[in-house]
Parts: sequence; C-alpha cells; structure tokens
Amino acid sequence: MRMVYQLFWNFRDERLRFLFRLIGVVLTMAALMMGARFAIRFFDPSEITSMLVNTLVGSVIATAVFWLSAKWIDRRPFSDFGLANHRLWWRDLVFGLVLGVGLMAAIFAVEYSAGWVSIVDMFGSRDGVSFTSGILLTLLLFTSVGYFEELVARGYLVKNLSEAFNFSFWGSKGAITVAVVLSSGLFGLAHASNPNATTASVVSIFLAGVFLALPFILTGRLAMSIGLHISWNFAQGSIFGFPVSGVQDKLPARFLVLDQQGPAMWTGGDFGPEGGLLGVIAVLVGILVVILYTRMTEHQLQIHYAMASAPHRSQPTIDEEAQDQDPQETDT
Repeated sequence: MRMVYQLFWNFRDERLRFLFRLIGVVLTMAALMMGARFAIRFFDPSEITSMLVNTLVGSVIATAVFWLSAKWIDRRPFSDFGLANHRLWWRDLVFGLVLGVGLMAAIFAVEYSAGWVSIVDMFGSRDGVSFTSGILLTLLLFTSVGYFEELVARGYLVKNLSEAFNFSFWGSKGAITVAVVLSSGLFGLAHASNPNATTASVVSIFLAGVFLALPFILTGRLAMSIGLHISWNFAQGSIFGFPVSGVQDKLPARFLVLDQQGPAMWTGGDFGPEGGLLGVIAVLVGILVVILYTRMTEHQLQIHYAMASAPHRSQPTIDEEAQDQDPQETDT
C-alpha cells in the first residue's frame, strides 16, 4: 500500500509529487479562467478591452492560485517563484524594461537603415480610440501579459521542474538546464498556433524563452524577466509598429505605422521580429548583456542552485525517518 501511495506522495518533502501538483494547478486555473471569460462575454467588450480584461483577470487568478499552491500544496515561500518587494528586485525590473526597449530599437534601426521598413504614419489609432487611450490600454495589456507569462513559464515551471529533475547523476546544474529547455519548449509551442507562425518562429520563441529564463536562474528573481517581456512586446508593437508574435492590426494605437518589405528570413515577415534572424541576434545580444549586468551587480556569475532545492520541511519524526531512507528521492 505504501508503494502505491508513494506514486502520489513524496514522503521526504511531505507533499504531492510535482506531476499531480501541476495537474491540480492547471485544472484549477483553467476552470477559473473559463468561468471568468464566460462572465466577461456578458459585458460585450471591444476586442482590445476583452483581451485586456482577460489578461488582467488571468494575472490575478494565476497569482492567487500560485500563492495558495505555494502555501498549501508546494509548501514553499511564495517568493521562491521569483516575486519579492525589495530594492534589488525593483532595480532588476527597471533594467529589464530598459533592455527590452533597447533591443527592439536596435532591430528597428537595422531594418530602417537597410530600407526594409518605411514609416507611413505616426501616432496612429483605430476603432475610434484616441491615441493616448489606446497607448495606455496596450501598455496595461502588455504589462499584464508579461507578468502572467513570466510567473507561469519561468516562476512556476522552471522552479518546479528544476526540483523534479534534480537527480544525483547530473545534479542541480543538469536539473536547471532541463527545466529551462522544457519550459522554453512549452513556451515556443504555446506560440505555434499564433497567426503567421512558422517553424522558424517557434524555434525563435524557444530561444526567447531561454533568454527570459536566464535572469531568473542567475539571481532567483523574476523581475528582469518580467521587465524584458513587458518592454519587448510594448516596444515591438506599440512604439515601432511591428507585429507582435504574429498578431497584426489589433492594437488600438501605435507611435509608428510601418510598411515592411524586407526579407522575411531577417525581419520575420508577418510574424514580426521574433520570427526572423534579427530577432535571434537581438536575443543573443540580450543574453550577453544580462550576463554582464549580473556579473557587475551580483559581483559573481553563478547559477542560483537553490532553484533545484526542495523547500524546507518540518523536522521528521523517528517513524518518518525510518520510512524515508532514500536520500536521492526526487519530486517526479
């Protein structure tokens, strides 16, 4: 009976195994978000308002579910998911915001210099929305999307997958590597159904997932990843007028309205910079910048190995110690 129970319960860490924790979290979030979307439809909002409300509600639901999961199921501090309120966290957030805009500005500068894009209008808006209102709506939208996707894909998945794959034969470094690869793979596949997606865009989004995971695994803080995600998307779609992960002509306002004619292999075509070689180069440059920034601010460059460690548990009883003699038991 104990062997059957052990399939579901990790006696060492006194909690459900990762797969069953994950299933519970996914089903709970899916049910709550479906209910919220069903309720939102009664208000018949516009397309952009519906997107904004859905992402805001999704962010609130994800935060609540993960907080409850951390406390009662994962049995860990909520801060293990990379969220905190201290000076270093906010400093990293600001740096991520600046870096995301800088990388997208570099992509625009290259395309404009090469004659691959031309500016056909400025301060454009659509659907009767004023430019100021439209920009504020998209800023809220991308802020919510960036926070939500980073909390899920990096904060929750990378942390839990690192613990689950912390086997003795490859240790914490191997576990974190597997976690980043798996979470980035899921991140890429999640964008495979986007409009105008290609195999190249999925691979590029996978690399972007690795890029976004890097600050988290180097510092244990999710701030830079969130800042990067927010400003990359906002600069891409609302400042420079590129498609955002294949989505075109849905944003209510943008600073620049472009006509793009360059080679899709470099520009990403209708998917946007994330689907082209310029996007890949920007990601690689961004990785280098993150490494240099972390080395300078942390005074070292080292993987945050605590990422692969299970949370502290209560002192085991004598009976529990007798039952749990395998120190290599993992959370899978």
